[in-house]
Amino acid sequence: MIALMEGTKRRLYTLIQVLLSGTLIGICHESLIGFAGWNAPGMGGLIGVIHGFTKSTLIGLLEIFAVRTKMGRRLQRAPFTMIVVVKGSLYGMVIVAVELGQIGERLIMGYVKEPLFQNPMWRMTIVFSVVFTFVFIFVLQVSQLVGRQTLRDLVLGRYHHSRTESPAFLLKTRFTPRLLPTLFLWLLRVLKSCMVS
Repeated sequence: MIALMEGTKRRLYTLIQVLLSGTLIGICHESLIGFAGWNAPGMGGLIGVIHGFTKSTLIGLLEIFAVRTKMGRRLQRAPFTMIVVVKGSLYGMVIVAVELGQIGERLIMGYVKEPLFQNPMWRMTIVFSVVFTFVFIFVLQVSQLVGRQTLRDLVLGRYHHSRTESPAFLLKTRFTPRLLPTLFLWLLRVLKSCMVS
């Protein structure tokens, strides 16, 4: 049996969660498309399994494991908006490629009923997938900034009452050692009184 490090176990567990949720969303979405377009929600659900699994696998692998590469670390240091735009564009291309390839239709039905651009629902499918991906990326990036538990508490409304906190911080610059000790202590007292009031 292969022993995995704790971080790898956590990432694999996250990948499994992404795969399951992506597949479930694919089933729901394609069932609705199958019902509205073909009056066959069961067929749409089967296609949704393949599309959802394929999209969530590719995006999950990129999101969970590619950020550990050199380029991934460089992207993580970029501004928030840039991260969301770059990841959204990249994942949007993955979604469009899966939709254009019509993998689900080819595997389930053995043929493509009609080319994607002749299907009246193709725009809605791509727009839904891309918007959902942007929302997913936005929430993921916010949770990385503020922390998962803090984001959960904010979403669930657990921050109704403000709490009095006494923050402590260290003011250190290259000039700090040269300052007179009394001036430095006075500055800290002023900053602390401003923070408390």
